Amino acid sequence: MLKLIIPNNNNEERNYIFDIIFIEFLGLKYKANIKENFDKIEINLENGKKIIFEDHFFNKYTKDLDYLKFENIPNNVHFEIKTNNPFIPENDLPIIYGRPYLKINDSEIICGIDIFASMFFMLTRWEEYVNKKRDVHDRFIGNESLAYKYNFIDRPIINEYVEMIWNILIYLGFKHERKNRKFEIMLTHDVDSPFSFNFKPIFYKIKNIGADIILRKNFNNAFNKFISIFYKDINKKLKYDDNFTFNYILEQSEKRNLKSHFYFIPRGTYKQQFNYDISNIIIINLIKTILSRGHYIGIHGSYETYDNMEIFKEDINYFRKVLDLNKIICEIKGGRQHFLRFIIPYTYYNYAESLLEYDTTLSYADISGFRCGTCYEFTPFDFIKRKIINIKEIPLIVMDATINSAQYMNLGYTEKGLFYIMKLKDRCKKYNGIFCLLWHNSELKNKKEKSFYEKVLDC
Repeated sequence: MLKLIIPNNNNEERNYIFDIIFIEFLGLKYKANIKENFDKIEINLENGKKIIFEDHFFNKYTKDLDYLKFENIPNNVHFEIKTNNPFIPENDLPIIYGRPYLKINDSEIICGIDIFASMFFMLTRWEEYVNKKRDVHDRFIGNESLAYKYNFIDRPIINEYVEMIWNILIYLGFKHERKNRKFEIMLTHDVDSPFSFNFKPIFYKIKNIGADIILRKNFNNAFNKFISIFYKDINKKLKYDDNFTFNYILEQSEKRNLKSHFYFIPRGTYKQQFNYDISNIIIINLIKTILSRGHYIGIHGSYETYDNMEIFKEDINYFRKVLDLNKIICEIKGGRQHFLRFIIPYTYYNYAESLLEYDTTLSYADISGFRCGTCYEFTPFDFIKRKIINIKEIPLIVMDATINSAQYMNLGYTEKGLFYIMKLKDRCKKYNGIFCLLWHNSELKNKKEKSFYEKVLDC
């Protein structure tokens, strides 16, 4: 067992990050003892050797929540290089708090990186609470984040920190095994719009056909859609619906031994983003097909629910009721928020209070990468109430629209876009993490989009 000696301040915050690192991430036992007038973190091994981490952050703010201010976001990030620190897993390491200093001897290692405050900063996302800038959908903007400004948004630096700690422990003769992890692809699909054409008013259908002719120059598609209006067989109608790509998705997943997670909006009201009800017989049959083939369903919290627990609970209860009425035996375990709308830490309670097991919203809409600094699932922390939240966060790493859309990264369906996705995927693989990918059913309309999607799965 590791024995820690820690300062007597910010105890809940410190205990949280120790639990995440040593128990959740590494699977190690530890015991922390408080020492008065202590200004560092000391980790003692069973063989008598020790690691000392300098405390550059929490010791400055000894009153509860005193650290929680905009001015405490660093205005500079230093980088430790591998030639000076042989324990880091990459060529350099971003230092959010602390300094690039390392002293090594046979029985003791002293490190200037305030690794625990740096991890706390990234995992809890308190940065997003004190920085009030938001976009038109009330989302924290990725390019406002410290990780983006100092060019490490594409790196799981929490995992890098954990590897550094582990490498130091091994160097000092630590004999225990760490938690065994295996790289995993979590393939998810937010079902915002299952139909591009069907179940729409006639004027919308005409507009859609006109766009095929005038904008997309796809006369064959326009003709097929027009003819399908008169079909009585719904399966024939769906054959020419651009968004109803679910069988294709299932086939591609099964071809690669992957499980797809489909997140459905039970009901909602935001403009035209909502155009179906979970009780629609086509959706019910789709859910039955998904489940019968061994895949998963979950909730896609509608646009208004990110800051409204009452509506979220109504939605999840409605979802469960519809499943029950249709004799579909399925436990909804988690999901993701529509438009990635999320308020740290409050939206977590929508899921926790609804007895869900996980959320997987946390990625930035405007730039893909490691919003939480990690590719591991973890227990979130409410830094206002100073307690853990009974839910797991599985960070989203890549969303299709973030990569492809002109209003975001604007990489398109190109080799450059594929390379960026591959880089993030490879970094998840290096640390045996979860590569959580979001690809909408409505982004697979043609051969070009499907070809790119298949390359993403195979890269």
